[in-house]
Amino acid sequence: MKKFLLGLISVAFLASCGSSDHGELVGVQNRPTWYPSEPYGMVYIPQGSFTMGNHDEDVPYAYTAPAKVVSVPAFYMDQTEVTNNEYRQFVSWVKDSITRTRLAEGLVEEFEYIDLAEMEDPTFFQEYVALNYPDSMMRRLDWDPYLEWDKNRYPSAEYTEVVESMYLAPE
Repeated sequence: MKKFLLGLISVAFLASCGSSDHGELVGVQNRPTWYPSEPYGMVYIPQGSFTMGNHDEDVPYAYTAPAKVVSVPAFYMDQTEVTNNEYRQFVSWVKDSITRTRLAEGLVEEFEYIDLAEMEDPTFFQEYVALNYPDSMMRRLDWDPYLEWDKNRYPSAEYTEVVESMYLAPE
């Protein structure tokens, strides 16, 4: 039994060493060629070439619009013609779709109004602003922010240096 098992292992080892693909992945052999399906509502335009430019109306020897041959790869084109008005109507219908609502949900509305008085764990800067600028505790948008900084009201010299490097000095 041991000789039979040893012989079987040696035959399997020798058979595995004789492959000619050099360890490369070969894939499935003899499978049918795949052709992409035509997209719904589209027409296949084959590749080709055309002459671009006005080659018959050029003033003699002016060469202001030289003609040249341009090659275009194959592509798919919409089966029906769409006017600008139809496209504008389409954009108008989809701009309020569910997908847009889900993508935009919580981006601007969540951060537009921050009520500093109701924050559970405010940062150091938010506490500093709440103590020194009580009018900023109101729930509103501040369209005219206070940018002329008072250097004596900052907690440290390093903090002052960082804030000063972010803004230009008032003229």
